[in-house]
Amino acid sequence: MTEPRSPHRRGFSALFGLALFAALGASWWNLRAGITSLQARTDALEKSLQGVERAVQLFRFERGSEGLGVTALLEQLRHWAPLLSLSTTPQREIPAIQETVEDLTKALEAVGPDALPALLAAFQGARADEDDLRKWILTAVPRIDRTRGLALLEDCVRGLDRAISPRIRVHSANLLLELDKVRLGKILGELLTYESASGVDSTRLPHGLREAFAAAKLPPQRMPMFFNFIDLFVATGASDVAEKLIMVASRPDHDLATIQACVKQLGELRSAHAVKVLKKLYDSPPEMMVNPIFQGHCLEAIGKIEGGAGCEYFKEMLRRGPDERVQAKLNDLIKIYCQ
Repeated sequence: MTEPRSPHRRGFSALFGLALFAALGASWWNLRAGITSLQARTDALEKSLQGVERAVQLFRFERGSEGLGVTALLEQLRHWAPLLSLSTTPQREIPAIQETVEDLTKALEAVGPDALPALLAAFQGARADEDDLRKWILTAVPRIDRTRGLALLEDCVRGLDRAISPRIRVHSANLLLELDKVRLGKILGELLTYESASGVDSTRLPHGLREAFAAAKLPPQRMPMFFNFIDLFVATGASDVAEKLIMVASRPDHDLATIQACVKQLGELRSAHAVKVLKKLYDSPPEMMVNPIFQGHCLEAIGKIEGGAGCEYFKEMLRRGPDERVQAKLNDLIKIYCQ
């Protein structure tokens, strides 16, 4: 027979297990503390190395400039940024120029809030042909100070400065879409109610904006790139997108490009409330002229929204004997939805 284990041996085993568990726990705690300390030192070292790298970048850019610090960076940015959009710049040089401009932007960020006065002064003082400089300043400012950067982008989208070109307004909207799409949705939702490619209709301005526009003392300004705001507004995902696009498409003061952008997006949105407006636009295209391409977009949008329910309409339009390009589009839609 096997002798029963002594109570003393059982007690010793329990104490040994408890001691081992405590030792393992202490070791794990020490290891965890060591890892945390090592991570903190690594982060500090990485931050220090980034500071050294930025200092080296700043020194590199200062060597080729007359000024120092932010002045040198802006001088270099003013030289390199336009080369990215010049058709005469060799394609093989674009990647290196892009890298240089991005390094300049990072160096400006590294300077921090102290760079803001010079950046904003350069933005305001840029010549009419220096949109490329303005574009990169608009990239840098929100990274240095998000609040001031978003406010600057909002003013640019609204066009609250006579020096801001249509190109910069659209570029600012694209940047704001990445940084705060809800804010952009609110801005564009308002803007679509009071502006068109012909400019701002002051009688339609919301009460809260009248003072801002009056203070800006803006001369009448056209916005030939206004149609870009339609796709950008849709991209914000605002809850009233379809409603606002139907409103824009229904207004005769909007240009063809803007209404056509609305037509395409309403089709993609499958907005049933838009069908009546789309059919009216098909019968009476903008600018009082026959436009088979525009009519084709209207028909495509109706097809996407109504599907098979639009067959009778398509067949009726075909019986009217339209332009041959419209006729071809109707035949295609009948094949898709009416078989």
